[in-house]
Amino acid sequence: MREDRFPPTWVPSPENRDLRQLLWHLHRMVQMRTRIMNQLQALAMNEGKRWKSKLFSQPGRAEFEKLALAPWASRRRRELLELLDRLNPSIEELTTAAEQEVNKRPEALRLMTHPGVGPITALAYVLIIGTPERFARGEQIGTHGGLQSGQTTARTHQQTGQLAIALLAGGGRAGSHTLQSALAASLPAPGDAAAQEHREGSDGSTDGDSVVLDVAERM
Repeated sequence: MREDRFPPTWVPSPENRDLRQLLWHLHRMVQMRTRIMNQLQALAMNEGKRWKSKLFSQPGRAEFEKLALAPWASRRRRELLELLDRLNPSIEELTTAAEQEVNKRPEALRLMTHPGVGPITALAYVLIIGTPERFARGEQIGTHGGLQSGQTTARTHQQTGQLAIALLAGGGRAGSHTLQSALAASLPAPGDAAAQEHREGSDGSTDGDSVVLDVAERM
């Protein structure tokens, strides 16, 4: 500290922290809906009906509600359907709010031009990374977010990583893994041979033409 070499700590703004709560809430609500839908599927399968997604269509639901069930199974069906009907509007409202926040952030819109990246994934990365200039190397992004396996991180970083993994996995594992790799590859320290090797494929070509790399370098 006397030599002024102590690394500064980036603190997310109150707005950033509050928007993370929006994403967490949306993610948890979707998880609840998924569990309810799985239970409804199980009820239908117990009656020999393997409707899959048809169960949640208007004709499928009408047919499901007409099934003759035992008293407790009937109550379970009724209450699960009521919970589902309450969750759907809330999820739609939260999704719309998240999309509105994405439209305010050019860097999030730019990330969405990458295949497999939707509004929730893009907003999550923008909020978690914060100020990209604070990362000297691309690998530090993975460590900060808890996305690097075998890394020991502070509790705050673990919490950030839980948010990243939960939200990005919800947006598609393949897309989030591609975006994570692209972001990690996009911020090598100048003259860093190891980082340059990380950016290059097995044939020695540089994988630097993705728009995500441009965003990570210029955010």
